Amino acid sequence: MLAVPLIIYGEQKAIDSLVISIKLVSKQWLILLGLAIVSIIFVCLGLIGLCIGILFTFPFWYSFLYTTYNTILPIEVASEIEEIGRVEE
Repeated sequence: MLAVPLIIYGEQKAIDSLVISIKLVSKQWLILLGLAIVSIIFVCLGLIGLCIGILFTFPFWYSFLYTTYNTILPIEVASEIEEIGRVEE
């Protein structure tokens, strides 16, 4: 479930990301399964709408994956504004 975000944000190789994803998902599998089912139902409802709704609901699936990944392994992003006035040692 989290293999793609691990490849993109975690800079892992494909096999490593699959192993890490299985370990992470197995810790809270019931909650993640429920969230995935709700997300899949939402995406399928977009398909029913003459496939036009998929343009709006398919990104919902990717936002679900990103939010899940960011909750488990937060992504640290420093903005340029926060860097102003900071002295590097």
